[in-house]
Amino acid sequence: MAILRTLEHELKHRMKLAKRRPVANARAQVTSFNASVHPENIPDHNDPYKVEWTDVGTNGETGPGFLIGQKVRDEILQSSMGGTNIVNVALCLPSSALTRYRLLYPLRHGSFNTQDYDSLREVLGDLETIWTEAIKEELGIEKDDRCREVPLGFASRNRTRPVSNSPLFWESSCATFGAGISVACVVDIGAQKTSIACVEDGMVYLNYGGDDITTFFTALLLRNRFPYGDIDLARAYDWRLAEELKEKFCTMNEAEISVQVYDFYTRVPDKATKKYQLKVYDEVILAPMCLFFPIVIDFARKLGSRKDWTSANVTDDALDDGTVGATNAFPLLPIASSTKSKASTPAPLTFSPSSRPTLPTIPSSQIPVAFLTPATPQPDTADTPVSTPAPSAVEMPVQLPAATQVFPQADTASSHVDATSTPLDIAVAQSIQEAAGSSEEKIRKFYSSIILVGGGGSVSGFERMLEDRIATTALAQSVGIDRADVLPAPREMDPRLLVWKGASVLSKLDTASEMWIGKKEWDEVGVRCLKDRVLFVW
Repeated sequence: MAILRTLEHELKHRMKLAKRRPVANARAQVTSFNASVHPENIPDHNDPYKVEWTDVGTNGETGPGFLIGQKVRDEILQSSMGGTNIVNVALCLPSSALTRYRLLYPLRHGSFNTQDYDSLREVLGDLETIWTEAIKEELGIEKDDRCREVPLGFASRNRTRPVSNSPLFWESSCATFGAGISVACVVDIGAQKTSIACVEDGMVYLNYGGDDITTFFTALLLRNRFPYGDIDLARAYDWRLAEELKEKFCTMNEAEISVQVYDFYTRVPDKATKKYQLKVYDEVILAPMCLFFPIVIDFARKLGSRKDWTSANVTDDALDDGTVGATNAFPLLPIASSTKSKASTPAPLTFSPSSRPTLPTIPSSQIPVAFLTPATPQPDTADTPVSTPAPSAVEMPVQLPAATQVFPQADTASSHVDATSTPLDIAVAQSIQEAAGSSEEKIRKFYSSIILVGGGGSVSGFERMLEDRIATTALAQSVGIDRADVLPAPREMDPRLLVWKGASVLSKLDTASEMWIGKKEWDEVGVRCLKDRVLFVW
């Protein structure tokens, strides 16, 4: 609870600066109202947003071998609703189908999913299935047509090699092309990772994103007697509900903080839609503040089950740190000066929680793929990501504990803070410092040209709070920066599409034709030919 009090103190400070008075007894009002709420059943014919659960046949019938991602369904419904009705087929499996399918996420935390797969080849096989089906069925593009690949911003070379048969473009470079500027600090807040890149240098990778806001927001709601107390974020439909509540209610505008009543609907397979009422207060602003106070995120639980798939002793190119190690062919004798050099290494930053936050495991927001498997009894939470060939260690859903156990508490026990858990504002300042060096002109350019992309930063008022916190960091003040500017997306474009727009613009330039790699050249030279073709340092 000590960490939560830190966030509440920061909120009170910001409300005081904005000359906003907090609501008296707001917590008691919210909890008493939520505890007395009873759901209202909504008939199917009165539910305009009724979920069409994926039809995979009955238990006696054989359904499709696999289901992937998002698919446009029912053209009549599209025209009547005045828009496109997107249904995530793999996530809309009814309860009766959960014993026959496994839900898999090949990408997790901005990289290949090493937690639920046993090998890199399995991940690449699922990615090939997703890309092949999506491009062919939804876009009508055959394999022989040209394509562009936007790589994960911080994928190491040995992980990119198996999927690098087409020209690669850096995410941040594509974002600047999409925004129409040449120099910028690109902050990409995704679902499970945040990347910061000053074009062309100064990169920072953070292992948190919009999914952590969703998880923290759910914990705060349960602390205040959330009416739908059976919510389990390991279930796909409950995760979608939590995402919907976050997108609708969360804000970082102090003027919107008051006790408010909202309606929400729960849609569960094979059950009637239910309508609930909900009162909220400061949860809507405390949840997105976790990006600036990442100590509330349990990184040990999130990343503890990762596997290392790097081929330590195999390389066909120049060695890069973290990818290729020593072969141990000739054991090295101990050197006397090694102890001295280790002693001079600065100690990492530490903090002192007595217990890790026990938030539930969150599924990836990447496009999932569900594979048909032999009918074996599984619980209703079988949509937790698992590996394809064999049911290895399955992450069981974790129920949220009581309010006093949701948040870590400080004591004398210390543990290391990973560099990827740096607060967002400090990480942006560090990225700019590394990219600009001692150049005052570059420093001011980066601080005045910050581009916010990705869906994780789409919370109302997030840009202003990010500007305020970046300008008040010690790094910014040490170089005389008193203001940071977050540039809006051009022509009110969705920030989630900015990178893809830049990639499409870049692919149409005359110089793009010089980057193509033919089959013969690739067979002869291999991945080494990327050095002369890509726009970034390889």
